[in-house]
Amino acid sequence: MIVGVGVGVGIAHADEGASPASDRSTESSEQSDASTATGPSAEPNQTTVADLPSGGNTKTDTSATSSASQNDDDAGTGNGRILANQTPTVDRLDATPATPAQSIDDENTPDAKPEPSAAETPVAEPKSDPATPKDPEPLTPVIVPTGRQEGDADVRAPALAHSTPYRSAAAAPLTTVAALPPLPNLPQLMRQLTGLTVDAAAFSASLVSAVAYQVAQTLGPNFLGGGPHYAALTVANFAADISRQVTGTPPTASAGPFPVNYGVFNPLAWLNPYAIPPGANDPAITVTPAHPLPIILVNGTTETQAYNWSVGAPVLANAGYKVYSFAYGASTTIPGFPFGGVADVAQSAQQLSAQIDAVLAETGASKVILVGHSQGGGILPAYYMNVMGGADKVSQLIGIAPSNHGTDVNYAAYALTLPVLGPLLTGLLSATLPSLEQQSITSPFQQIVYGNGDTRPGVLYTTIVSTYDEVLTPYTQQFLDGPNVTNIVIQDQHPGFMGGHLSVLVNPAVWSYVLDALEANPAANPLLAPLAQMAV
Repeated sequence: MIVGVGVGVGIAHADEGASPASDRSTESSEQSDASTATGPSAEPNQTTVADLPSGGNTKTDTSATSSASQNDDDAGTGNGRILANQTPTVDRLDATPATPAQSIDDENTPDAKPEPSAAETPVAEPKSDPATPKDPEPLTPVIVPTGRQEGDADVRAPALAHSTPYRSAAAAPLTTVAALPPLPNLPQLMRQLTGLTVDAAAFSASLVSAVAYQVAQTLGPNFLGGGPHYAALTVANFAADISRQVTGTPPTASAGPFPVNYGVFNPLAWLNPYAIPPGANDPAITVTPAHPLPIILVNGTTETQAYNWSVGAPVLANAGYKVYSFAYGASTTIPGFPFGGVADVAQSAQQLSAQIDAVLAETGASKVILVGHSQGGGILPAYYMNVMGGADKVSQLIGIAPSNHGTDVNYAAYALTLPVLGPLLTGLLSATLPSLEQQSITSPFQQIVYGNGDTRPGVLYTTIVSTYDEVLTPYTQQFLDGPNVTNIVIQDQHPGFMGGHLSVLVNPAVWSYVLDALEANPAANPLLAPLAQMAV
């Protein structure tokens, strides 16, 4: 999602792997003590990539944490880890009110009366109309992060953080926290600035490469003896090499009928929302016994399918999957606005639902696999499954830099909470680009989507996250809580990768993670399932 990354850059939450836990008020200290002594212990509900069956050899190994990530953890930044085997602990309290204790002397003295406890001592209250009931005070949840080490300084931004999947939202209603969260620490601030710089430099170099290549094609090899043509090609190749250097992309050969240009964007495709990326919507490719489930690619906010999936679509098609992409979320108020994913998320979810139904009807498959970026890997499919009840049609969701739980956009989103200015900005965004406002960390829309839990039964979830993400901040907002969830931090195994929100789209390591997640899904790779069972 590309949302004003230049505004308020450098101020965000940092290194916060937060999972909410329930906090309920009690009527006596005895209840709290009892719940502490007898409360249930947490059970594992998340797995790492290494824990999932992958049909034998996997492309990545998450069993070890990179030294760079460990150094960050030692510094209290909380970066570079996969949240594994962590479940929010929910304290359960006995509903029976506690009674005041009596001493032996009280029991032996017939005339003795027990002293009233603090809970029983009458308190003078102001007179009020007995016909007017009192509104109970709302319970404000305490956000307790998981996946952090002792000494970590920050927690996830408290504004409208999502509820745990294991309790109803009505049990502890979420409230908007007026106070601003703590500022990010300097290391995470520098990471976000670095991610922004890498993304901007790689995109610029890719744009020069694309324009130079178009010039070379237009001139042709016969114009002026071919000199201008070959000069333009030289510029195009040199700029593409710069983009690969900036994104840290090693020379990577692609195998298959579709060429894969790792480390280089296709910026010109951004202007055409209906252009199809190579390998997608190809009638010559069908579902097979080896890969019976089709994959639908869902682009991010203000992006287009051909731009978003210029690398991902050919990678998946070369691996033998039937791949689809589509355009959605065009602006309904700005004529000629070329970018997608900006309309109301609920409206876009209807388009996603129609695309899923069409793909199922065409392929005869029972379910689909969703691979999305930003909004397309986060809040949009989450709305489709959590609110519209579409989880029974989805086998797996793989989110690349997914927009889950809202972003503070480097702290800029809190401008929406300011007096006077906040309502004006909210109204403007809601009227023109509503999905931007809905993905804000301050938006009540987050509670609609995630209020009853992040996940739904029967769906496998994978998030692939960069600590250098400068758009979805703090980056820990992107993680999911629940069973069948794998949260991956790229820097765990690739500490040298400094790409931000855009560079993850063209990085070969990211697509290796995607292929690993697909191989670990028995429904997507049934022929590998027996091998995985034998390996176990």
